[in-house]
Amino acid sequence: MSTSDDNQLRDAAVAGKMINASKNEDLPKFVRDMAAHTAGVIIDRLSEEHSPEEQAQEGQGD
Repeated sequence: MSTSDDNQLRDAAVAGKMINASKNEDLPKFVRDMAAHTAGVIIDRLSEEHSPEEQAQEGQGD
């Protein structure tokens, strides 16, 4: 696996933890809201990194 793959796996793990934190009723509401927002940002970034356009460009560079 490349460093990029490692970073994506780490980001996905962080997003999962943020999702869990956003559902934790023991945390204050603002913390849950920020966790949900952070998870969304990470997921959006990961989605953009795996967009069909980027994959097509990677295929052309081989």
